[in-house]
Amino acid sequence: SSAKSIANALVAKSSAEAVLLAAGGVSGPMGVIDHKRGMQSLFANPQARAAMAQPIKQPSYIMSARIKPFPCVGTAQCAVAAAIQLNHELGGDLSGVRKLRLEMGDHPTVIRHLADAERANPTSREAADHSIPFLVAVAALDGELGMKQFANARWNDPRVRSFMAKIETHTDDVL
Repeated sequence: SSAKSIANALVAKSSAEAVLLAAGGVSGPMGVIDHKRGMQSLFANPQARAAMAQPIKQPSYIMSARIKPFPCVGTAQCAVAAAIQLNHELGGDLSGVRKLRLEMGDHPTVIRHLADAERANPTSREAADHSIPFLVAVAALDGELGMKQFANARWNDPRVRSFMAKIETHTDDVL
């Protein structure tokens, strides 16, 4: 679903709102976990319940979290940003592009994604948002990547398919 691409953002938004409300003195029900009608049944392990009430240790893992700027697989984020920049540098006219060489980090996840035939030739929305060739092509052509780039089964658009065919992907262990 398209909600998948905004799930992390919704969690971050709700968390930020909760923190701001708490900083302003707003509190929630104190027995939300420990009350007999609270959530304690979800946390049957007493050590887990106790850990939830402890201060967060520093450095906190949560502070190293990142939010994806584009609604697509994480391994394509930099490639999408580069494709958008390419569009801007060429003033939106990619007609002269004969070949686009895409260098990506030599990482097991990237290698697996690039070797996946379904990702290379997307036939569904789910495959498209995990297809590096599709994502780079549509971002380069449109100069952006958002929900509208997935509308109308865009992965089947002849112009997009033609540009996808121009993309050569390689991995580089230096990256």
